[in-house]
Amino acid sequence: MLNNYWTQFYKTHRRQKESSFARLVEETISTGSVLVDLGCGDGRDTVFFTEQGIVATGVDKATTGESVSHYIKNNTSPEYVYTRFFWHSIQRKDQLAILKWTKGTLFIEARTTEDKKRSKTFRKHKRYYVDIVNLLKDLKDNGFQITSLCEGTGFAKFKKEDPHLVRLIAKKQ
Repeated sequence: MLNNYWTQFYKTHRRQKESSFARLVEETISTGSVLVDLGCGDGRDTVFFTEQGIVATGVDKATTGESVSHYIKNNTSPEYVYTRFFWHSIQRKDQLAILKWTKGTLFIEARTTEDKKRSKTFRKHKRYYVDIVNLLKDLKDNGFQITSLCEGTGFAKFKKEDPHLVRLIAKKQ
């Protein structure tokens, strides 16, 4: 059902410019680096990364036809794994699979449990709001070191909505 929601959404959705998170991430990686954008949606950030000289692949069942779980089973992890507004849309077992699969740096921007009462715009689908304490434990348990973490609002305003997010960069040791 979730996949159908997003398939229909992207049929009528006009691609926006890249996210501020993509601009932040792009500043931390070199031209020619290889990145996969898991849950890329319409590819707005994937396109941006490519335009910046990063070798970027977008994966999203709703738009590219390939599920993230299929992709990680059939491909090796690149140096950089990017997830924006995807982590809170997948179950913990899928999150853990991505953590085990990732070999380099992981970028996550996701809605936190603090956002549960705030979110009004896209309520027609299931969300797995991120508990930051649990995310940090999962990252540590899977060999990651946090290099950057911030949380709050003001990162991704959309119309009248200003979600409470976590922005995190973690590197596997």
